[in-house]
Order: sequence, then structure tokens, then C-alpha cells
Amino acid sequence: MNNAVSQPGKPVEVATSWRLLMKSYPASRTRILCWCVAIAFGLAQALASRHTMQSDGISYLDMGDAIIRGDWKMAINGYWSPLYPWLQGLAAWAIKPTPYWQFTLVHLVNFLIYVFALACFDALLQALATGGLAGRTFEASDSAFSRRALPVIGYAVFIWSSLDLITLGEVSPDMLMAGFVYLATWLLVLIAKQPSKRFWIAILLGLVLGLGYLAKAPMFPLAFVYWGASLLLFGVWRRALPFVFLEMIVFGIVVPVDYCVEPK
Repeated sequence: MNNAVSQPGKPVEVATSWRLLMKSYPASRTRILCWCVAIAFGLAQALASRHTMQSDGISYLDMGDAIIRGDWKMAINGYWSPLYPWLQGLAAWAIKPTPYWQFTLVHLVNFLIYVFALACFDALLQALATGGLAGRTFEASDSAFSRRALPVIGYAVFIWSSLDLITLGEVSPDMLMAGFVYLATWLLVLIAKQPSKRFWIAILLGLVLGLGYLAKAPMFPLAFVYWGASLLLFGVWRRALPFVFLEMIVFGIVVPVDYCVEPK
């Protein structure tokens, strides 16, 4: 023990780091457990539905094949959003499954999208747990939620909404859009928490909203809600307008205007 103390600086650093780790461990353990439960339930549903397919799913797969082979006349249309079929087509092109495994690969991609949505939801949940819009943690406030209870309730809602309302059995971009909604909401929280990084957050928000629209068309009207919310969160509206215009510009770069006005 004395030998450890004789090394300048290091024992104190190690002891301090260990105390901080042990202090945060209970919340981290709950978070890891919630992750494991969410992934286990998602994987179980993906395996149970690995041979299912719907008529809309066939259309998405045909679109994905058209995108990969460069048939843009079939791939870009006014009814199907392109991002989800592009992901499915990219997976089929990379792995080249046999006909027996084709639908299984589709549901594997759906499961990976589910994990993406889970990570986006986790980022939002952690941002809210460490201050949210008010800049206070739940432990420091008078709220009945603790850092231990918030992940449990939050992940329970996520699992229910993802696996019961959206489901991994449906071959559709709904889960992908949900992930972008969580991600965009997380960026709104960051606007309030990290004002010094508003320029980069505005760029990311425009990018996420654009990708969300390419995933599914309802993200287009939702984008105006996010722009209005960011206008309020940025503070004084005269200073906020350039950031909101920046979000719209990035959105317009990701999604061309002539594509937005096509019926979906």
C-alpha cells in the first residue's frame, strides 16, 4: 500500500477514478440490463417472423434491387421512400443470399435498424436523465423519477412501442423513421444543453430530418415542428433564425425540392 502511495499522482488518480466508477455503476448496470432485455426481445421477434413477408415488403425489395442496379426510373417514384429499400438492396447485394435465406436477411436488416433506433432512443434518454431542457438531473430535482427508474420506464415504453405498435415482422420503414425521430429530438435537447455547439447541431438536425424524410414521408411535416421547436430553443428569434435557415438548407441539400413536392 505504501509503495502505491509513493508513486506520485497515480494512486490518487486511480482511487478517484474507481470511486467515480463505483458511484455511477448502479445506473450503468440498470442501463446495460435494459439494453440486453430490449435486444433479446427484438431478436426473438425477428427470429419468429424471419419467413414472413407482405405485399408492401415485396415492393420495397423490388425497389432496392432497382436502386442497386441503377434503374432510377423504377427506383425513384412518388409513392415509395428510397432510404429503406436502398438499405435492403445494399444488404442483398453484399451478402447475395439464396432464395431460402432472402426473407431472413430482410428481417436481419430490420433487426439492425431496431438496434439503431434503440441507440438513438438511449441517447435521448441519457440526455434527459442528465439535465434535459432544464439543466438539472432527475436526482437533483423533486421529480419522482430517479436515474435508476427512468431507464426502466423509458425502455419499457420503447420495447412496447417498437415491438407491439411497429413490430419487426412488418417489412416497412417505420422503425427507421422512429430512429430518426429519436435522434432529432435528442439534437433538440442538445441545443438547450450545449449552446456553444449550435452551429454543428443545426447542421446535424437538418441532416437527420432529411434522412428521416427519405425514410418515410411523414417526416416532412414533422420537420416544421422541429424547426419551430429549435427556433424557440435557440433563444432570441433574430439570433435563432440563421440557425433554423441552416437546418432548412441542409434539409434541402439532402432532399431535393422537386422530390418533396411529389405525392407520397
